[in-house]
Amino acid sequence: MARNDKGQFVKGKSGNPSGRPKNQTFTKELRMFMNSTGNSGEHRLEYIVHVLYHKACEGDLQAIKMIMDRVDGLPTQHVETRTFDTIKVVDIDGIESPNDKILG
Repeated sequence: MARNDKGQFVKGKSGNPSGRPKNQTFTKELRMFMNSTGNSGEHRLEYIVHVLYHKACEGDLQAIKMIMDRVDGLPTQHVETRTFDTIKVVDIDGIESPNDKILG
């Protein structure tokens, strides 16, 4: 890696010539791990699904919610907005002047 006399990388020369490591993300590694077989011979992901299902059958509300959110999707959230017709901006002193602006 080429550097100038101030210790900075020379223009046009990367400080990381190999670039970011490919395919080494946490998510990818976790997916590979979860799709592999555990000690019981069952896929880890299937095992977790069974545990979650049994928790829901026992009445665990968090497990029920988690399953419903994955199956039906999260409920839609509506946001109410209100608009006003006219907004008058006045000076702090409260005295109207020709420079006051009316927005809207």
